[in-house]
Amino acid sequence: MDARDTIEMSDDYTTMSQVMEDHGLTVKWLASQIGRGQSTVYKYLAGELTIPSIVWRRLYARTRDQRILDLFAGEIAVVVVELPDCGAGLDQATLKDLVSIRKEEIQVEEQLLKILEDGIVDCRDARKIEEYRVHHQRMMATCCRMYQKVVHEFERSRKP
Repeated sequence: MDARDTIEMSDDYTTMSQVMEDHGLTVKWLASQIGRGQSTVYKYLAGELTIPSIVWRRLYARTRDQRILDLFAGEIAVVVVELPDCGAGLDQATLKDLVSIRKEEIQVEEQLLKILEDGIVDCRDARKIEEYRVHHQRMMATCCRMYQKVVHEFERSRKP
């Protein structure tokens, strides 16, 4: 076989197969989500066709599987936090609640800073670290919602 007859394929199809299997997703379901035939999906799974981004987007939207992010991020550590687009939709009561939540989160962050001050992270810090781990994604989302609200209100105030 001539080298020109071989097509180098990545292992993406293996990841796709594992993600679908682990999350109980069927070829029929995926085909309906991406607007292609089942035979095309089988070709993706066999490594016969390059998997388009729409497949990865639909799989990630359904599963939130870290392996999909790892395909694109490679060796780069990535944290993904889903952020609702609610900048315009935050009423005063919700904003007040967010401020209250954010104040609690700042206390958790202050505990984290105390852990880091001594330069040693060990088992004595386990409770505080677990609390931080639980709150981290919510903290990111809270900050984003507040940012969206502030920017939205600022932009609105600049319009004549």
